[in-house]
Amino acid sequence: IAAKGNVYWSFLGDLDDWKNTEHLITDYGVAPYDWRLTLEEILGSGKKTGDHISYLAETDTPYIMSELRRLAATSKSGKVTLIAHSNGGLLAKALTDKLGTEAAALIDKIVFVAVPQSGTPQALGALLHGYDQGLPVDWFSFAMSQETARTMAQNMPSGYNLLPSEEYFTGEGSGVKTPVITFDSGDLTDDFIAKYGDKIDSHSELHDFLVDNDGKVAVSSSDTESPSQINTGLLLYADNVKQMLDEWTPPTGVTVHQIAGFGEETLGTVKYWTGVKCKVSSGQFCLEYEPKLQYTPNQVVDGDGTVVAPSALAMSEGDNVSRWWVDLFRYDDDNHLQRKHADILEVSELRDFIKENILTTITT
Repeated sequence: IAAKGNVYWSFLGDLDDWKNTEHLITDYGVAPYDWRLTLEEILGSGKKTGDHISYLAETDTPYIMSELRRLAATSKSGKVTLIAHSNGGLLAKALTDKLGTEAAALIDKIVFVAVPQSGTPQALGALLHGYDQGLPVDWFSFAMSQETARTMAQNMPSGYNLLPSEEYFTGEGSGVKTPVITFDSGDLTDDFIAKYGDKIDSHSELHDFLVDNDGKVAVSSSDTESPSQINTGLLLYADNVKQMLDEWTPPTGVTVHQIAGFGEETLGTVKYWTGVKCKVSSGQFCLEYEPKLQYTPNQVVDGDGTVVAPSALAMSEGDNVSRWWVDLFRYDDDNHLQRKHADILEVSELRDFIKENILTTITT
């Protein structure tokens, strides 16, 4: 928040108005959490002391579970509507999975806003290269460099949960045909091509590439052009988590609304190729070059700058599952702003839509 600003400021203001001015809702709660932890750790912890919540202190009353039950108890219907943004959507799925049959008794609707339900290539770029993780931005990263971000990501379970899953490639609702990685023929990429072909477009190939240390650099290396080695233990753990997320279905009687942003350039494919770097120099002149593995982030516009739209809309439409799109390109053009994944809830029309079409269904 220090580098990006409070991306929920307007939404929190609306919630307050909906409760205290418009009396549209009885009450609301906000569930902050430590996204560096595993989903299981988050749901099993969260000790509230005054206005402070610690996800490191042990407790018999985990915050998110307690808050859900508190809100359900004060609701006129006895149920709660969950609105989950980004990684919060994965946490919401894990929450209902943990609740089991009790979920249907506590929850009436779930709204997924820009949730990477089946992962996103952005996580690949971040984990392997620190791509787009510099703060405030890559080209002016005085708060955190790409190198530092990549080092942090190596041991952060939540980052691995965001990698493309089996459903990303094969799902009926979201199967993506664009490969997540491609290789141009060259001295330093031909070995990859011999193993995987010229593209990686399946979960099994992606897994094999990630655990393969050939051609990879140590995560602490300053060479962010080359892919880094990863934590294979966390990858295996995340594979199990993603299987649960892929197989997730809404609890009986719970309605799900999926909302995706599109129109912003979003990483779709990481392309590797063989470039050159200076081996021997004299002053400003290079006397000898050598091959250098490099990558290019190929962008698509079917996304919100972080999550590709098919992943945000991973579930097929049905009687209790719907899909909605937010045209960020048009919004930005009309308002001379740039709203992306992180601050998508700053789009006033989206907040109005949630209020009028999901919470109250006053319009069609």
